[in-house]
Amino acid sequence: MICGTPIKTEKSLKSYSTPSRSPKNRSGYEWSLPQKERKEYVLVDRNNSKKGLLKRLNPVNWFNSKLKAKDGGYSKSPSVRKAFVSSMFPDRSITNVSQLRKVIETPYNQNDDSNIVGASPYRILDQIADGGFSTVYRAEHRLTSTIVAIKKISKSKHYRHPKQKIYLENEKQNMKLLDHRNIIKLLQIVESEDTILFIMEHVEGNDIFNEIKFNGIFSITDTKNIFSQITYGIKYLHCDISIVHLDLKPENVIISHSGAVKIVDFGLACVVKDDELFHRTCGTIEYFSYEILLGKYYFPKAADMWALALILFSMVTGKLLFVGKTKELMIESIEKNWSNHKHPHPLTRHHQINCVIKGCLDINPARRWNITDLIKHPFIIPEPIFHSKPTELDVKRLKYMKQMGFPIEYTKDSVTKQTYDSAHSMYNILGLEKV
Repeated sequence: MICGTPIKTEKSLKSYSTPSRSPKNRSGYEWSLPQKERKEYVLVDRNNSKKGLLKRLNPVNWFNSKLKAKDGGYSKSPSVRKAFVSSMFPDRSITNVSQLRKVIETPYNQNDDSNIVGASPYRILDQIADGGFSTVYRAEHRLTSTIVAIKKISKSKHYRHPKQKIYLENEKQNMKLLDHRNIIKLLQIVESEDTILFIMEHVEGNDIFNEIKFNGIFSITDTKNIFSQITYGIKYLHCDISIVHLDLKPENVIISHSGAVKIVDFGLACVVKDDELFHRTCGTIEYFSYEILLGKYYFPKAADMWALALILFSMVTGKLLFVGKTKELMIESIEKNWSNHKHPHPLTRHHQINCVIKGCLDINPARRWNITDLIKHPFIIPEPIFHSKPTELDVKRLKYMKQMGFPIEYTKDSVTKQTYDSAHSMYNILGLEKV
């Protein structure tokens, strides 16, 4: 039986919190319509003894009082405070949108890297991941108390390598295109001379790698729910916006405590044409498709499908299907155990899962299933019907932001032009669905 070897258990880059999880919580996700939008946006004063007390004070006075709080997490530097206050509550006498944007965004660009987060509307809580080129923090949006994730990337480290510079620019552009319930949402981009900050929605949960490590393999029911969500996220990428991920693996799929799935890490993703061939080698070797290992030109969407099958196998076995520290050893593992599906025993105990894995791991990319073929398989749960997103801007959010110091026309301009500045991020944060 070609079960491979257990997945490595060294510390993952995405070492999210790992609280104990009951079977009910783990499988409790149900396909449902998004949570109904609140009738009114309000501020909650967490320091008040009465739970859920709604504060309708003047936003400037409320904010100034929060600056004096002992546990507010704000910088003691008056200049930093002034920069933050002026950025959030600009001079209302300015009516020109371009002038207003300059006033609001200037504090970000003028601060050095040590203050670039401290002077923003975010308060750093802790560090949740650290990689070679980036660090990920958990932070709080000060005005709404919303928890977000901030990915801090050093340009100097990236720009030492020409390819990494291209990948970083691609990531900036691609993240702006992503808008799907099963893909992590970008809220804001803050850029200085040497640093780029991606402010994204934060998901309380674990990636698949750590779920297997701490809680064991998934049940068939959980696997079906979670893998179906991954599939519809990839369908959106491949079919709706023609983007390939190119680094799909268990570490890059996060599951919330309620069972909602979010695909993350689009550092290697890129826009492709249907007939476009790639020759670059990128990703994680254990999830390279056979043609990539051989050094041939390959269809990137087919490479994503190969990786999807390996994720599915790991979810139900806790193991890697193919093993090898080098390309040569990986090729040997595939050809010995998988070529023409010559294996002595079934892959798993579930017939439908075996069928999906075989279809997505065809050695010949021309015969390999695409995402449409996968969705047609009975193992994939039919996609639920969600209300279509409104084409008009949310008036309630605009009015609330006006109270916070953002003129309506300025916010409209930011959202329409997809600027991902402070106004755009505030609008996005107010519209986040609870997962």
